[in-house]
Amino acid sequence: MRPAVAISIFKKELKETLRDRRTLFAMIVLPLLLYPALFLLMGSVFAGDEARLRAERPKIEYWGPVPQPVRTALDSELRARSSTRHADVPADTQLASDRLRRGESDLIVLAEAGSDEEFGMEETVTLTLFYRQVSPLSDRTFSEAAAVLEELNEDLRAARVETRDLPEGLAVPVAVEDRDLATPKERAGDVFGRFVVFILLSTVTFGAMYPAIDLTAGEKERGTMQTLLTAPVRSMEIVTGKFGVVVLVAVISAVVNLLSMRFAIGRALTSVEGGAASLSLGPQTFLVVFVLLLPVALIMASILLTIGVFARTYKEAQTYMGPLVLLIFIPGVLSMSNTELSRTTALIPLVNVALAIRDVMKGTAGNPLILLAFISNAVYAGMAIILAARVFDTEQVLLGGEKPWKDVIGRRLGAAVPSGRSAVLFGLVLLVAVFYGSGLLAGRLSLPYATVMIQVLFLLAPAILWLKLGRYDPTKTFFLRLPRGRGLLGGVLVAAGLWTLGVLANAIQAAFFPEALPYLQEFERIFTQGFAGVSTAGLVLMIAILPAVAEEVCFRGIILSGLRSTTTAAGAVLGSSLLFGLFHMDIGPYRIVPAAILGAVLAIVVLRTGSIFLGMLAHATNNAFGVLAARVEWVEAMARQPILIAVGGLSLVIGVVLLLRNAKPVKPAVDQDPQAVFSEGS
Repeated sequence: MRPAVAISIFKKELKETLRDRRTLFAMIVLPLLLYPALFLLMGSVFAGDEARLRAERPKIEYWGPVPQPVRTALDSELRARSSTRHADVPADTQLASDRLRRGESDLIVLAEAGSDEEFGMEETVTLTLFYRQVSPLSDRTFSEAAAVLEELNEDLRAARVETRDLPEGLAVPVAVEDRDLATPKERAGDVFGRFVVFILLSTVTFGAMYPAIDLTAGEKERGTMQTLLTAPVRSMEIVTGKFGVVVLVAVISAVVNLLSMRFAIGRALTSVEGGAASLSLGPQTFLVVFVLLLPVALIMASILLTIGVFARTYKEAQTYMGPLVLLIFIPGVLSMSNTELSRTTALIPLVNVALAIRDVMKGTAGNPLILLAFISNAVYAGMAIILAARVFDTEQVLLGGEKPWKDVIGRRLGAAVPSGRSAVLFGLVLLVAVFYGSGLLAGRLSLPYATVMIQVLFLLAPAILWLKLGRYDPTKTFFLRLPRGRGLLGGVLVAAGLWTLGVLANAIQAAFFPEALPYLQEFERIFTQGFAGVSTAGLVLMIAILPAVAEEVCFRGIILSGLRSTTTAAGAVLGSSLLFGLFHMDIGPYRIVPAAILGAVLAIVVLRTGSIFLGMLAHATNNAFGVLAARVEWVEAMARQPILIAVGGLSLVIGVVLLLRNAKPVKPAVDQDPQAVFSEGS
């Protein structure tokens, strides 16, 4: 071998590889974007689970003559809702198991007479703690109760050694036994179900991926797609045939994996607990899991076909689908947490299937929730199929044009402002910059200084730099226009009542997610301690005014104007508000939806008035109200008055209606007249 020739070829191939922007994106940009989001999600989910468990009061039942000091200690330490079944009961294990399984109790404490030679006493009490390990709340309650009883016994032993007698008022010593009433199948299903979901979703996705690529980008590369289009067939017939093949392959892949698991799973788990924890996929479980996976196969087939048809080559399609495949980590992470299948999570695509399959494996799933998960995924599958059909109706896409996305989602209307792709990229850069920047400043600066530095260095500075690099018009990009007329009136009314939107959003979220309230209270406690030395005026400046300027410039400036130049006003509002919600994900998962709703209202204000100044006013007013409510008692009391909340809500509604019905909307720039960006009066 000639080393010089090999080195020359190496340099040539490396140069060709690095010229490919898609390769650079997958190698550098994607890890910077994906892993912060995944770890933020994981941290938020696990923190939310912990907050929910801490906030929930466990139900404890006392059977038999449980000593009063024991009851008092458990009730106070565990903040339990306790009850006494009756004075003397037999050790009815089946009854205890049924009550725990139905959620009527989280821990059952059964007292029976016993003896303790260590204490030299013939009469003691033996406490049997009945719980279910597969129930997060029951398992946590048992662990905490066992720790409390152990501490109580230590106190008794110390008193016995020191005084040779038990102090008056303390219980006789207790012997603690534990009985996990979860069946071996449930315990094995709990362990296995937490990771089997990721395997199943992966097999369905990868099973659909390669035929989807071959039937779209592969046919373009071979030139057979154009031949197919010349035949007397309709585009819907084309997509139906291709879709059927991809779905069939995905389903076969799922069935083969399920069958393999069914025969291998029992052998793999025979060593657990001496072979007691056996788990087998019976016909009923197998059928339920298979039915739950069907809509997933439809969704993934539709999405993969849609993505694949945009690519011009097989390699390009693989690059596009890489990030999509990584998204299956999200339901996999959630299935490993204590997140439960509820009426809310049953509506989240892929996540609902992950949680449902985990509960089916444990044998604890409720039939109505499984049905709701299946129906919601079927609806999402229908939407994905419609999208795929829309893409296949676009001739430019099927023929492999240079920029086929524009034929589906819109047309670039001007160059005075960023493009939609530039706006989305800027939003992703912000998420990464703030994630790494806040981690860099944490521990080095106090919370007030770190807050200011983040707003200036990682929001304002990138926005100005992006404007300069793109040579965009600042007036059009940042909506630098003074409001007037009905637009001014509507914007002021929105600013006056916007605080009620946060109150309403938090109340609704707390109703669906009870763990949200303690999570937000903990965040408020940390926030209050971090800014304890800052005056109220300084806090308004740092938390209300500065973020209103910095965040509006980014999200209602570059991002909103860029999206509006490419897509419809509704699409621009939706996209900018979604990015605004994700921007607040570092605070916690329960800030995403309220922040996204707030961002949507602010986007409407800016688009309908053509002025970012009204957006800044509304944003600053909303934040200032939250600051004052935390510092000033009468403001906090005002936020709790229903009549004032109603007045503020009415002001918000009137303002939004006035903007939507009477104010003239901002018009995007056009190719023929790049100066015609705003309408002349609102």
